[in-house]
Amino acid sequence: MYSEQSRRQQHIVSLNVPETWRSVSGLNPVIISGKAVAHQFIAKDYDVLADSPIESGVHQFQNFTVDGRDYELVIWGKGNYELSKIAEDLKVLVQQSKHIWQDYPFKRYVFMVHATSGARGATEHVNSTIIQRSRYKFSDRKDYLGFLATAAHEFVHTWNVKQYRPKGLVPYDYQQENYDSLLWLAEGSTSYLQYQLLMRGDLITSKEFLANLAKRITAIEHKPGRKSQSVAQAGFDSWISEGGDYANNHSVNIYSEGFFVSWLLDFELLTHSKLNKSYRDVHNQLSKQFGLPKSYTEQDILTILQDLSGKDYHEWWQQNVHGTIPLDFDSLLAQAGLMMSYQKTSSSDNEDKSKDKLVTKAWTGIKTKKSNNGLTITAVEKNSPAWQTGLTLDDIIVAVDGLRIIDKDLDSRLKNFKAEQAIEITFFRRDQLMSKKLTLGAIAKNKLMIVPLPKVSKKQKALFREWTGLEFPESA
Repeated sequence: MYSEQSRRQQHIVSLNVPETWRSVSGLNPVIISGKAVAHQFIAKDYDVLADSPIESGVHQFQNFTVDGRDYELVIWGKGNYELSKIAEDLKVLVQQSKHIWQDYPFKRYVFMVHATSGARGATEHVNSTIIQRSRYKFSDRKDYLGFLATAAHEFVHTWNVKQYRPKGLVPYDYQQENYDSLLWLAEGSTSYLQYQLLMRGDLITSKEFLANLAKRITAIEHKPGRKSQSVAQAGFDSWISEGGDYANNHSVNIYSEGFFVSWLLDFELLTHSKLNKSYRDVHNQLSKQFGLPKSYTEQDILTILQDLSGKDYHEWWQQNVHGTIPLDFDSLLAQAGLMMSYQKTSSSDNEDKSKDKLVTKAWTGIKTKKSNNGLTITAVEKNSPAWQTGLTLDDIIVAVDGLRIIDKDLDSRLKNFKAEQAIEITFFRRDQLMSKKLTLGAIAKNKLMIVPLPKVSKKQKALFREWTGLEFPESA
């Protein structure tokens, strides 16, 4: 709700809250007689007001200064976090923006964290972010890296989206959808660049980054939708996009697939320029040339790419942005001296890891959740054995080969079977008992790992170092 007539006018917010509360915001405080007035804030217009949340209440608070800019960390809620540790790592994180951009669009930035239950996610704002996270997802190393990655993502957004954004999002239209085919660059590139901050600040190791990359590769290799929709179309369709099973089988995601297009473009620039230019330079130029109230188009990006590399990217763009992504992970990883492996443990130095025999397990293509009556199907991968058999969402599996399901998931039962074996699935569909024969497929038994090639050249190590800012991992 807002008044179009007063949209460009100054707005003042005054909160009537208990005196013991603290109110914090990216907004400037109201100043009277040279002193900031508690719980009162001022915004130059409605757009800034709408983009500046206020955290008011009882919370933990810590501030720090980096390069003459003030940062505030506010955490509401009890949890297994350590305030000083988070502040220490955020202090390192915010310094890494210099590896992408040459300026700052703010003088003060606020991290607002909600340690709570039943909520998750985060949102970027003009000079602040709100991060909602489970109160018990801070102490474990894996969980903590997830938190830092989210913080890095939202901080990258301070430039990518809040400082420069696609034409379809300028200005924001609060009354109707804002369509644009470049939303993959706004979100997917942010997901990609967040790791630049973590890696270049030594907040994540090369092995941890490669483990995350392997997880992303595993997910996209089981996403049939990448063969039928482009990231450009996914961005334009964001307002009507569906989730769940449909999304996986028939569409792509501006975050995950946008990450891979960003990676492809980064390697294109790195290899073509002999490591002199990267995708980071593209975003630096977007910030320099198209800061708000300006906006950029696809042609603007193509012009930047040509200026940086001397190469025409129209054909590349058509193939990878407006076409389905032709991902060749073996080739991509090899450029940086890496390869995919499904080993449980590392091979010895004398073994050729590229000749490892793939160990498989039985696979249906189904995801399930435990229900009172059995296992309810929540997803069926397109063209998988289950898909070919005709199983679908919300079918409730109650038995396999005539024996009642008592396992917590279908994978537990499948340990008793081998690939190519035929089994009988008994299930309820809309309360009608049915049975179907299903021939099991095969999938890698072990988790995907990204490891060094048996022999790595200086050139490959140099690309890895320029790509990540980290030293090349000499072992898996």
